Amino acid sequence: MSWLFDWAGMKKRRPRRDGLLLAGTALVIVFSLILGVRGVSALIEQFGESWRLPLLVTGVCAYALIVLFLYFAQRRLETGNLMKAIGKGRSNPPGRGLSS
Repeated sequence: MSWLFDWAGMKKRRPRRDGLLLAGTALVIVFSLILGVRGVSALIEQFGESWRLPLLVTGVCAYALIVLFLYFAQRRLETGNLMKAIGKGRSNPPGRGLSS
């Protein structure tokens, strides 16, 4: 399909903020990982040697669950937005004019 757009002379436009959003998201992920590791290590240092491994495993599992929750929540939001856009496109058939 892209060859057809190229043939027709249409150019693909990317919003200017896409690069900034990508870099910002990467920084948030890296900083949250660093803060999560430092937080778990600070909690582990307060306990005795026998508690360190179970607390480390629990902290890593909790952090992984939070990351997974955020991932699936974001996917659900994107799917909802896509379905909204599809429904909006179906409600405005060509030739009938635009209705707000």
